[in-house]
Amino acid sequence: MQPKIPSSDEVSKALKPGEYFVAIVPVEAATYVFGLSPDGSLRFTKSDVSQNKISESVKNIRKTLDVAGMGVRAPKFRHDESYSLYQKLLEPQRPFMSGASHLIIATNGSLGQIPFAVLLTKPLKNNDEKDVSWLIKEQAISHISSPQAWLRSEEHTSEL
Repeated sequence: MQPKIPSSDEVSKALKPGEYFVAIVPVEAATYVFGLSPDGSLRFTKSDVSQNKISESVKNIRKTLDVAGMGVRAPKFRHDESYSLYQKLLEPQRPFMSGASHLIIATNGSLGQIPFAVLLTKPLKNNDEKDVSWLIKEQAISHISSPQAWLRSEEHTSEL
């Protein structure tokens, strides 16, 4: 039995004011990004970044996050790749999600392996790590595997 895929109307009705739902779907040669606001407005953007390129970027960024016990041997964080992922996936949605205080991001595969909080909204300037523009500084982020999973979790939350 296959779970029912919710309509954009069902998802938008579950969104609270200040929330913005983003579904990111990488395929072989491109990545599709669907954004949805509480008023039901649906925004679609397409990026030329391939599924393989996303996997490679995620792998490179993960290497810099999984550093427990490495001390000074820990690799330097990949600010460039972090910003590049943001720029290709979320920046085209920026005009629509700018008023949102909470992003709900549905994705899986390799993108399910990276915390979106570590994406940079602006490139690092002069290697100054004291003033990094982390996405998490601008918006709260919930990362989920699918719209169905989010709706199910919202149903349980409302029962509490």
